Amino acid sequence: SVFSGPEALNVIESINPTLMLIDISLTEEMSGIDLMKELNANDAFMNIPKIAMSAHITAETKDDYIGSGFTDCLKKPYTLDDLTYIINKYC
Repeated sequence: SVFSGPEALNVIESINPTLMLIDISLTEEMSGIDLMKELNANDAFMNIPKIAMSAHITAETKDDYIGSGFTDCLKKPYTLDDLTYIINKYC
C-alpha cells in the first residue's frame, strides 16, 4: 500500500504490476485520476489495467472514469467476491 500519488509512482516504477487498484480520492496533492493520467502517459504502464475505486461509483461516474482512461471500476465497500472477479477478469 502507498499513501500518496508521488509515492505510488515511485513504487510502480520499481515493480512490474499486472493490475493497479487506484483510489479516486488518493490525496489532496494528487487524485487517483491524476495518477492514472500520469501512468497512461508512460508507455511502460499504458497497457496495465487500472481499476478506479470509490464509494461514489454510479453508472454515470463509471462511464466518466472509463472515459478518462481507467479500465474498470470497483465500488467500495467491495466484497472478496467483487475483488476476485476484477482480478480474474484482468489478470
